[in-house]
Amino acid sequence: MLPLWAISSVDTRRALAGKLTLTVASRAGAIEFRVDKAIAQQAATTLTQLVTQQEPPNLDDSQTVGRGSIADELASLTWLRDMGVLTATEFDEQSARLLRFC
Repeated sequence: MLPLWAISSVDTRRALAGKLTLTVASRAGAIEFRVDKAIAQQAATTLTQLVTQQEPPNLDDSQTVGRGSIADELASLTWLRDMGVLTATEFDEQSARLLRFC
């Protein structure tokens, strides 16, 4: 899963006859989908509109932990690190902050 706020660009390019390659990029890399032309164009338009309307989440260290368990929060942080949204240092800092609540 890729959150909308992590998407940096959406693009299409020609593929096979009647198909386009839809590319969704983030800091962690790009995901490509080869789909029918009409679907690719509609998806690109919709994703672009949604991404431009999104605001990145506030990752202020002073905020309290959400409703999920500490394990859920750590899993989310691990996913963010693996996707390239968090650096290793940011991951370590956020993990330590979570573990202080135990």
